[in-house]
Amino acid sequence: VLRANLSPESQPAPQQPARQTAALSGNAFVPTPAYAGSASTLAFTARVGQTATQSLTVCNGSFAGGICSAGAATAALNLSGFTFSRGEYSRDAASTCSATSSLAAGGSCRLDVVFTPGSAGSINGTVQIAHNAAGGSATVNLNGTATQALISGAPSPLAFGDVQIGFSRVLTLTVSNTGTAALSFTSDPRAAARLSGVNSADFAITGGTCQSGVPVSSLGNCTLTLSFAPSAGASVARAATLTLPSDATNGPLVVSLGGGAVALPPPEFSATSLSFPDTVIGEAGPTLREFT
Repeated sequence: VLRANLSPESQPAPQQPARQTAALSGNAFVPTPAYAGSASTLAFTARVGQTATQSLTVCNGSFAGGICSAGAATAALNLSGFTFSRGEYSRDAASTCSATSSLAAGGSCRLDVVFTPGSAGSINGTVQIAHNAAGGSATVNLNGTATQALISGAPSPLAFGDVQIGFSRVLTLTVSNTGTAALSFTSDPRAAARLSGVNSADFAITGGTCQSGVPVSSLGNCTLTLSFAPSAGASVARAATLTLPSDATNGPLVVSLGGGAVALPPPEFSATSLSFPDTVIGEAGPTLREFT
């Protein structure tokens, strides 16, 4: 057996692995939503009592050529409410944007705003959209114009005066639209049914330019011709009512019609008797007598 004693200094050193170096880099960011709206102002026009709707697209990111893209958005955009400054404006239930909407980066929804005016004129307001992006909310201007049709008639009442029984008198009624929207008759203005009252049979609508289906423009007018032909009867004063239904804000036009029925007086003679000289039968008398 061969034995060898080796001192620690004579033992070989363990081999060390080779060292390698790699460059590392990174960008730190906070996830951020980005609000963008397709419009800053919505404009409305509606008749009083009716509605108009306009839409706004809410985007989490930015618009390019009208299309929503993620842009700088790196987190979900959360909507939390809509505050309208005036009661004439409201969110339509058909809107895809709601107070609980959460839009991924590049996602969008539609906010439908309804304008319901109660009076004519300019009605401007705003809607504030609350969200979790920078600023916490966005404000959109709402500009509304409310129009209406207003109907009036002249002369009113329509007075025919005294008319002898068996004769007639014709007058013209001018129907005007003093409003800011076109006026439409909701039934035929020349139909006999437009006349009512105890003596309505003594009156008639005989013509004119007012027609169903032909709107009267703002500040425009049309006409109706009416006749009064009193029938025989004991009463002297005759009355009826003309009613013209329309879409005017101030309701149907109601015009009173009136006239007096005058009977034909009995004839009066200038002489109650005439005397002629004796005359041969079959021959004309030599004397001519006249009376009125």
